Amino acid sequence: MEITTGLRDLLIETAESLSGAERRRFMANTLNKLQLGQRQAACLFGWGRDTLRKACHEINLGYIFPHSFFGGKLGHGSKTPVFG
Repeated sequence: MEITTGLRDLLIETAESLSGAERRRFMANTLNKLQLGQRQAACLFGWGRDTLRKACHEINLGYIFPHSFFGGKLGHGSKTPVFG
């Protein structure tokens, strides 16, 4: 299936309007329906490959991973104790 610019823009806008698990579910369903790989979708839609990988795992396992409170890896400075 050829993806037109109109369809691509619609999918990007739809993903941006969602958040969290709903967004990841939409991304994984888009990959499945359009029969795209993670790299192809990352290039076409500008979606992060790590997010796509997580989305596909969630769909395949039927489990929604909890949202990280910190939103990712901690920086080096946050590991250093502060003595005061």
